[in-house]
Amino acid sequence: MDYYILEDKIPKKIEFKDLWKYKNKACQIIWQTEIKKILITTLFFGWADNLNDEKPILFKTWISGINSDYQREYSIYEEAEIGHQRVCEMIKNKKNNES
Repeated sequence: MDYYILEDKIPKKIEFKDLWKYKNKACQIIWQTEIKKILITTLFFGWADNLNDEKPILFKTWISGINSDYQREYSIYEEAEIGHQRVCEMIKNKKNNES
């Protein structure tokens, strides 16, 4: 398992022994948006299993407040930012269509 902190929007690999020094940077909510009682959250995880030498999955977006198992995962900050915005737009459009 590899460990990371987020510095200036860039994941930085750290040693496990140093994880405690960065506890506020190792796992944190990056964005959280509420749209008509539905909560969209994007989180930076400070750890990743890098299987098959792929890019580590360090960000995750999910929806709360509705019966949904929707989740998206990202490797870099910019992907996570765009993904969060897309989910917000998806929820806004769905809510507007239901009105």
